[in-house]
Amino acid sequence: MSALAARRAAVAARKADEKNQLCLKESALPTAAESTQNSEDYSVSEQEALLPSPKRRRTKNQEPRETNSRHFSKFPNSTVNISQPQAIIKDKISRTLLSEPAIENDLSGLDALMSDSDEDTAEDNYGEDEGRADERITPCSMPPISAGYSGHASPKYATPTVSIEVTSTFQPQENVNFFKLSEEKLSRTGIKYGNGPGVIFSLGRDESLAVAGIFTITPLQGALTLYHTTISPSSIQPSHPVFAPTSHPLPIISPSNFEGDLPPSIAINNINYPPSFQRKEKRILFLITENHCGLDGMRFGAIPGFTNIWLGEEDSWGLKGVYPVVKSSPTPVYPYVPAPSWTTALSTASSPSLDSEESFIALVKGPKRSGKSTFARALLNRLLAIYEKVCWLECDLGQGEFSCGGIAGLWIIENHLFGPPFTHPAVPMKAFYLGTYTPMACPDEYMAAIQSLLEHYRYEIQYPLSSSSSSSKITNRIPLIINTQGWIKGLGEDLLRAVENLAEPNRVFAFKQESPEGDERSGWSNSPQWKNSQLPYDPSYPAGMTDGIEKEKKVFELEQAPTLPLQARYTPADLRVLSIITYFHSTLPPSSSISNLSWDLTSPLLTIPPYKVSLSPTGPLSKAFLIGEGSEGVLEEDLGLALNGAVVALVEIIAEEEEDGKNILYRPGRKPLACDCLGLAFIRGLSPSTTGYDLHLLTPLPPTSLSRATAIIKNGLIELPLPGLLDWRRGGVTEDGMVGRCWDEVPFLDITRTEVIAGERRRWRRNIGRKGM
Repeated sequence: MSALAARRAAVAARKADEKNQLCLKESALPTAAESTQNSEDYSVSEQEALLPSPKRRRTKNQEPRETNSRHFSKFPNSTVNISQPQAIIKDKISRTLLSEPAIENDLSGLDALMSDSDEDTAEDNYGEDEGRADERITPCSMPPISAGYSGHASPKYATPTVSIEVTSTFQPQENVNFFKLSEEKLSRTGIKYGNGPGVIFSLGRDESLAVAGIFTITPLQGALTLYHTTISPSSIQPSHPVFAPTSHPLPIISPSNFEGDLPPSIAINNINYPPSFQRKEKRILFLITENHCGLDGMRFGAIPGFTNIWLGEEDSWGLKGVYPVVKSSPTPVYPYVPAPSWTTALSTASSPSLDSEESFIALVKGPKRSGKSTFARALLNRLLAIYEKVCWLECDLGQGEFSCGGIAGLWIIENHLFGPPFTHPAVPMKAFYLGTYTPMACPDEYMAAIQSLLEHYRYEIQYPLSSSSSSSKITNRIPLIINTQGWIKGLGEDLLRAVENLAEPNRVFAFKQESPEGDERSGWSNSPQWKNSQLPYDPSYPAGMTDGIEKEKKVFELEQAPTLPLQARYTPADLRVLSIITYFHSTLPPSSSISNLSWDLTSPLLTIPPYKVSLSPTGPLSKAFLIGEGSEGVLEEDLGLALNGAVVALVEIIAEEEEDGKNILYRPGRKPLACDCLGLAFIRGLSPSTTGYDLHLLTPLPPTSLSRATAIIKNGLIELPLPGLLDWRRGGVTEDGMVGRCWDEVPFLDITRTEVIAGERRRWRRNIGRKGM
């Protein structure tokens, strides 16, 4: 054992003796100095053991550690053996680790607390050298979730967590405030939405219910609220799909504060209620049914670490995949509890007058993990109560709301969103593929794409040509929500400011940026904030000189979403893996609608029959473009090697090409023409042909979108994650190989671990960076 490890072991033993107050005999407990004398050839004094140990480089002679933490999870055998009292043992049993998914996921090689910023690559290994905190929390058996530090980073940079109770106050009494309906009885009521049996709930004004799983909710009487959105009985959209995995905040269903008269659902009189069932006018009635969309197939193991986010197959209430959280939960969960400033901002900013002709353009900005996407979804749902359609501009390349990253685009949304991003992928109205999770390497292309998307919104979407006058909602204009990235420093700040100047929003929702405490050294302070001031306006200036004058806009300052210890189970890198794997297992509808989505996660991607498409100058796909770092060096004869096993974008070329390039499939260094991105595809294999290649493609795009594709774009920065390449079925992967072939014959995988120069994972030193940069 090294001297560094001996000092740490001694300090750990000393602290354990003070905190746990163990009953030890004085003869059985050696001093810190004595305990370290038993460790190899080093010895340190008690005074030295209390001194902070300097950071040292890892060496090959260092003994292996059982955890990835800087400190031992238990005392070394060479120091002291402690027999703990039974009370302490019981206390430790009650403080379990996070959950099975967190243990199943191999955190040692994943990114830690990274986001869509310039630190995306640098933070891949942040926390790996620094170590991870030994977090122990109480499983949510109502009420509390204990506090601590979130994330895998060191406490110096981690965000303090808060204690939040799951506010489920509903006390179930069968045939009094809830009763079950079989599938046959449910079909007689005329409700055609949802699958299988259902349960009708009756909530009082002071009751609330937390629900986990995949289900469809249908309001029957009164208005209810979930995810900051009010829904009521409606003939246009009577039911709403809800996705509530335990990896994300659970919805809290509660009565709305709406005091107007709402007509009940037409089907409410077709239901045979028990005599004792409470269905007074002041109570809120709603129906929950199963939703057989196929997303619960993740429990078969398609995505390691996310196997149990939908819990078991059937609850005691008789609904498959639906779990009302009333008393306890088999896995730790946490509720959707927004900051109070969110409610104020949503109520004051999303209530324009029906007679007003002002276009609603909202921009949401803030640091990473502040709750931007969650708030933007709540804003979209709030606007859908007023407008018939809402346009969404995605500027976040790292974690897109309707795509799996690397795409900046526009989506037209007509239905409410009740679920995390991976539950509602959609075909974009117009999009550009950049093929990277951060615009750090392509800021010019990024800004050109955002500018083109904003122009398309202003001239093609903002004021639709046809609108319905019979609808009670606003149909003559479509509002815009701009979801920005969390990179707000350095170049990211310049890009964010440029996007805001181009969009000219009249509503800006800015999240407060909390700087870590104690990060300033003595004698140093934070850098001063630059404030821009506009020169006085002069009407005699030419027309183009005053374009930069900001229009009047309302700015709403929001608090960041509370950070809970459970959120540290999954990093943004994990969520990106989840998004791209579920994307390729999905079947997208022809339009940007999210109401008819389905997934098939019962079998791996290698068992799905692919599309066979010709890539040649005269074929359906006539062009191939390679972008990104190093793409200029790929020769024409090596195009097949570059494309095989790659994730590519299917695009539709909308610009005319010069005559000398029409019959050329690929040219090194050629930039992509003006085109629209339709979606992503995975090239599972290819074979050379006389004029090009025959591609075997896996893609969730519908045939109507595939018929528009005329070219492909590849950037090597986005690849299919490892789970998508494996046969994750039981017995599918063995020591000898996979699907009946040895590892040497399995494509795209190499397990030889050949030692090469610079073949190890890059490690970044975070202790030499200047604060604020």
